[in-house]
Amino acid sequence: MKVKYKEGDVFVIPLSNGKYAICKVVFAPKGKFKKIISFCVLSIQHDEIFINDGIIKPISFEKFGKKTQVLFTGNQNISNGLWKVIDCVDLTEDEVELKVFNYAGGLYNGETEIRRIPIAEYPNYTAMGVSGFELVDNILTSI
Repeated sequence: MKVKYKEGDVFVIPLSNGKYAICKVVFAPKGKFKKIISFCVLSIQHDEIFINDGIIKPISFEKFGKKTQVLFTGNQNISNGLWKVIDCVDLTEDEVELKVFNYAGGLYNGETEIRRIPIAEYPNYTAMGVSGFELVDNILTSI
């Protein structure tokens, strides 16, 4: 059965180390990026939940030596139910900002290209680098 998912869905990723990551869909495209999702990590099992003013905030982590709060990956594990959707909560202002990313020199806000950016600006934005599921697991187990 194919699972419908949308931005704001909170879901659980079982990790190879026996823990679980609680994550939230930030970007669920329907157009040219429809095979991917981006998500933030809200909590890793047995770790402290980061709460600021009563709001659970996305966790910052490193991917290839660069700090980020969002991962891009294929949508198969969420759409086939392996990553179980447990709730849906509107995106916070901070999470909406995570929808801005660089893809091949285009600055996007979700599926809308805002403008082309010069290479010098690349470090200012999250790059859409789609991670395979094993890499997602490696990153999340190292948080």
